[in-house]
Amino acid sequence: MCPADWQPLLSPQTIERVVEVTLAEPGETTHWAGRAMAKAAGVSYCSVQRIWAAHGLKPHRVRTFKLSNDPKFAAKCQRRINSPQL
Repeated sequence: MCPADWQPLLSPQTIERVVEVTLAEPGETTHWAGRAMAKAAGVSYCSVQRIWAAHGLKPHRVRTFKLSNDPKFAAKCQRRINSPQL
């Protein structure tokens, strides 16, 4: 848990770097985790949480769409689209 009364000052460049990296693809994962971002940016986990909150960033809530790799996906979609509505 981050102490509420102790907040180290971060330079604007550090804050900008955290925001830029947050908006970029994390690589091997689907989104940035707070601790992974803290390690990558060289700041504390609490600092990452404060920066994300101040900028309204919620990387764990990013909506993504991944097309199924099921070989019968197109047929299933077509069957679903053509089915009578209840």
